Amino acid sequence: MTRGGAIAGAVFLAGALAAPAMAQITKEQQRMMEMSCVYNGVSKLDDDTFFAIGDMVIYDQSEGEEFEQLTKIVTDVADACATVHGWDETRIGYATEMGLQGVVSDTLATDLIDTGLTEEQLRKVDGLLDTMSDADFDRLYFGTWRDDPAERAELDKLWIANGIPQSDVIRELLPAYVETSIVTLSLAEQWTAEFPL
Repeated sequence: MTRGGAIAGAVFLAGALAAPAMAQITKEQQRMMEMSCVYNGVSKLDDDTFFAIGDMVIYDQSEGEEFEQLTKIVTDVADACATVHGWDETRIGYATEMGLQGVVSDTLATDLIDTGLTEEQLRKVDGLLDTMSDADFDRLYFGTWRDDPAERAELDKLWIANGIPQSDVIRELLPAYVETSIVTLSLAEQWTAEFPL
């Protein structure tokens, strides 16, 4: 999938997308595939629609003909998943939000690559989820970096310390990109807690 000639980075649930033969699928793998159903469905759309959905979420579009059309597309995908998996409204909500976060992640990843970040650097950013401090994690999880210059400056230190090049565009997009993974992780944890195998 491309946008402006760039190759999208890996999304959080990517491991669930390359499914093994049905006879070999474990219950955990089945659950991962179920949670990624909406993302998978949206990923089958054409690039223009896929990235339009990503931009709709990123820029908080909430009205207009395009918004109505894109929202219906996502709703139809979620309803189809619900029919296949027998979801209740709670699981529809979780899976839809995880799907949208995955679309946003891919959209931001391609935008970051368009600004000059390499795929290797983007993978390095993905790996920071396992090593960043609790304070940095909280800045991203609670979104305090968005309105507090001091919080954003602390994240700048994290990127610089890990060799990530800086520009105004990268400083704007990178926290939002990592935030999508953290939000998705949180949603997946809520799903597994509420609906154990």
